[in-house]
Amino acid sequence: MATEIMHGDKLVDFLWFASIHPEFADYLFQHGIKKRPKCDEGDERLKAYDKTVSLTFSGRDSYADCAIFPAKSEGWCIFVSIEIKKDSVVQLPFNLSFDMNKANLSSILGNPIGEEEDYWVFFYKNLIVISFLKENTHDVDIFKFQLLDAYDVNNYNLPIQMRF
Repeated sequence: MATEIMHGDKLVDFLWFASIHPEFADYLFQHGIKKRPKCDEGDERLKAYDKTVSLTFSGRDSYADCAIFPAKSEGWCIFVSIEIKKDSVVQLPFNLSFDMNKANLSSILGNPIGEEEDYWVFFYKNLIVISFLKENTHDVDIFKFQLLDAYDVNNYNLPIQMRF
């Protein structure tokens, strides 16, 4: 079991790193995540904290196919997204809260770049931040923080150039 609570800001800082990066691997181990992804068959998810946190890794080849920014370390499995559910003990990054409405989120993340009845999409600090809403409400149930990729740039018409 983890000795301290994971912090979303720290997890976000590790996006773009490979799972074998020493500092990242040590951070995961300290927080009770001992399994390491193999990424043999595409993306692989590791779940933690009673499945209220999901870390997604992508193999370097598939990452490179759609990445906008290069990976920050050597290794096969690149950390590409974090999903945090409402009941998680993990502290959200960027001073976000599950109690925030769209106006509160927009005051931190800027206006949504996409929205539907069940989610809002924001572009913040070169990340895509998605707030998934509970069915038939506007209460945030899940936050997802993911690396910007070519699909996002094209889909949301973002003025971003690839940086390899």
